[in-house]
Amino acid sequence: MLSKCEKRILTDESFFQAINSHGQFISVSFIAEWSAVCRLFEITLEEVIKEHDVKFSAFKMDIDDNSKTTQTYAIHELPTTLLFKSGELVEKIAGLISTKEFLSLVQTHFQTPKT
Repeated sequence: MLSKCEKRILTDESFFQAINSHGQFISVSFIAEWSAVCRLFEITLEEVIKEHDVKFSAFKMDIDDNSKTTQTYAIHELPTTLLFKSGELVEKIAGLISTKEFLSLVQTHFQTPKT
């Protein structure tokens, strides 16, 4: 797994390899560089990464440059974030949500059980 959280840019060609080889917990945000709402979501993502103890790999994909993956996952609203656990899609978040809502979803899916 990456350190606490490392953001990377994905393409149609690198998407499936990334979700299957970058650790157990993966977040992929579908964005558009021209979208103000997507820039707002970046702030939400940064807050979750910096202020909370949840470890996951964060990726982003520009919908304008990656139509194949965008169509595969029926991305119709920006931003849309997909959460993957061990390569399996566990949550699709369409639209802008609050930091509290995003953190709650990430914690629900990405917390490791305490032993």
